[in-house]
Amino acid sequence: MDYIFSTKSVLSEFIQFIKESPWVNDYSIQLQQLLSGIDEPCRLAIAGRVKAGKSSLVNTLLGGDFAKVGVTETTATINIFKYGTPPDSDFPIQCCYVDGHNEWVSKIFLDSLQGTSEDSLTKVSEIKHLVYFINDARLQDIILIDTPGTNAVVDEHQNQTELYFGLRRRHNSETIELTNSADAVIYLLGEVAHESNQDFLSNLNETLGQRANINTLGIMSQIDLSDDRLYNKKERTIDLQLRLSNYISSVVPISAGLKYFLPDRKEAERMKSVLMLFNSEENLMNCLEMETIYMMPTLPGIQVSLEERKSIRHLAEGMPWRVFVVIARELYKHDVDSALRILEDYSGIERLRNVLNKQFFERSKILRCNNVVEKLCEILNNILKYGGLEKLREEASIKDRCLNECSNLSTEISVVLKSMIEKHMKSAQYLKDTETELIKIKEQVLKIKQETERINNDFYCLQLLCDNKGIFKSEELEELSELLSYNTKTVKCNDRREYWQDLSYRSISEIKQTIAERAYQKYDEL
Repeated sequence: MDYIFSTKSVLSEFIQFIKESPWVNDYSIQLQQLLSGIDEPCRLAIAGRVKAGKSSLVNTLLGGDFAKVGVTETTATINIFKYGTPPDSDFPIQCCYVDGHNEWVSKIFLDSLQGTSEDSLTKVSEIKHLVYFINDARLQDIILIDTPGTNAVVDEHQNQTELYFGLRRRHNSETIELTNSADAVIYLLGEVAHESNQDFLSNLNETLGQRANINTLGIMSQIDLSDDRLYNKKERTIDLQLRLSNYISSVVPISAGLKYFLPDRKEAERMKSVLMLFNSEENLMNCLEMETIYMMPTLPGIQVSLEERKSIRHLAEGMPWRVFVVIARELYKHDVDSALRILEDYSGIERLRNVLNKQFFERSKILRCNNVVEKLCEILNNILKYGGLEKLREEASIKDRCLNECSNLSTEISVVLKSMIEKHMKSAQYLKDTETELIKIKEQVLKIKQETERINNDFYCLQLLCDNKGIFKSEELEELSELLSYNTKTVKCNDRREYWQDLSYRSISEIKQTIAERAYQKYDEL
């Protein structure tokens, strides 16, 4: 099925119907916006608490210094990253203002927006969002949105994030687009399931509907901030996944800082040569406890000069102290190549990129259709179930009673009233035809919705499979990987269907049951 084509077809049919219906003023603009936006790239938003590492993640994923990084609430604007090239490299960012006008601005202008001074906040309050155009092929089907943090010191920051996700109503028409624009979400979590995380995700689920869980990825960021977070990341990830399973599809632990500041081999060799001057691992660990200790002019019992220590500390400008500690420690304990592999694994960025490719980039068109059909279902339900047709029926009934009462009036008055009422009254046949047409459209929408949900179910089980390969045999893994893939070419086979059905009944593993059940359902569908 060509989901974009099918969705556009049924949407166009619905728009034509609405134009000639009593709901033309209620839904025409919204439906036209859905139609004009269906060919746009999928909107992937990055959200989370202030200082959760959103901007560092954006920079790492896109491979540049696009989003500001700092210890205060530096991301005070909604930043949108699109595919393309700015017309002037000296003014590479498009600034879109609340009053509707746009201008191309320089990076110097961006610097003036940072912090929480009255001047910067005044400027930020006038900005709707900033748009960065980047020549990155991954952004051809995805628009990446870096939002301000929740729970910010400045309430305006929090409001912008929440309003973007539709958690509070916008009070002007310029913000309607942002209210409903998130097709999928990356949510950066702390190391514990903070109450505000659950509140935010719960409200987000209400906004995104049934697709919220599968289209929301949790990230446990900044795992380099403590040894406990770094070395116990697997246990903490599992705990977060269990606590937030109703809201997110999975949790990936990462350190964007480790990936961003990871030295190349030459730099790593230089660092190791200095680190090996420490006469013991204990001395090095003591020295790394605090940056103030590391930067002392002399260290008792350690023959490593301050100049030598500074030379490797400042290899990467802006490198956080904890990131330096982790890199230094692994380089001291292992040979250079092994240390770099370990640090790459610690960062988790490659795994995150694989998850993002499968979860969002490869499914971008499905996500876009999902978003549209969800909204279509909501509109159809509003008309069919929650007052639309009932209101027409009630009006028709009242007018019928008025016509009957007119028979007791004088002939002249009766004729006038009948003429006025009949002019505006909807006939029983119109009501019947209207309901029939709406049901037909809804059946088409539900068919697309069911198809996209099947793909979502396949994806969810494929993710479970990737995270739990050890519970299946190698031949089972190969079959399931093909069976659950987006473009599967597996043919129907009753023997295998029965095999997976039987496994779903007798397995004691809930994960295995879920995957096996989806496998035999898939054979039914093929």
